[in-house]
Amino acid sequence: MKVKITWYGRCCFLIEMKEKRFLIDPHDDFDSVFMGTVRSDYTLISSTWHDHGNIGASPRAVIVSEPGVTEVGDFVITGVETKDSKGMRNIVFNIRHSEASVTNFADLGDPKSLEKISFKDAEVLGSTDIAFVRPNMVPQEPDITSAELALRVCNPKIIIPHHFYPEKFIQRVGAPKEMSNYYRPQIENMLERISYKKTVIDGYAAEVDLEECKEKTVILFSDIHAQVAYSKE
Repeated sequence: MKVKITWYGRCCFLIEMKEKRFLIDPHDDFDSVFMGTVRSDYTLISSTWHDHGNIGASPRAVIVSEPGVTEVGDFVITGVETKDSKGMRNIVFNIRHSEASVTNFADLGDPKSLEKISFKDAEVLGSTDIAFVRPNMVPQEPDITSAELALRVCNPKIIIPHHFYPEKFIQRVGAPKEMSNYYRPQIENMLERISYKKTVIDGYAAEVDLEECKEKTVILFSDIHAQVAYSKE
């Protein structure tokens, strides 16, 4: 199956599979970045934090923000309740089709909460082909990244780190350099710690053919969608 992925900055991606459009974790303008609106069929919200819970980003989409199972034609959306590093609720969402399984681990940061998930949910997460993860270290277990925590329950072909804005976008819109400087070393550290090949996409979108993906890969986008804007006002 081919999966098209488009980045709207921070933790927000549009995932297109088999003519269905899933938007994950759209952000509001808390850091003066305005993502605008995106057409999607379903919007998956992992938490109510500013960088995850902007339900207005896709006005006509069905909102899914609770743990449990939602059937969407040939797709099954499974929400698995975990916790972030602050002890707050974090819903890990898996989108599964017979040909592909995509999981957004969002703010996953509490190893103990991951250990408490059911066998059935663990089986769903274990099917993951594409995983969206945070690159930062986990405070509760200082010598592991959130990405490595996700790898305890799955063995994806592709990893896509989020929670940041790329340098190309920051330079293009004139945003403060500090917006990328904080996460750059965390991404480099994550890459050193996991045995995945790094691939940089020149732009904000990629179409992934899972059947042709023979090597475990970390995908980094050089930019985010052109409609996303920055304003100091």
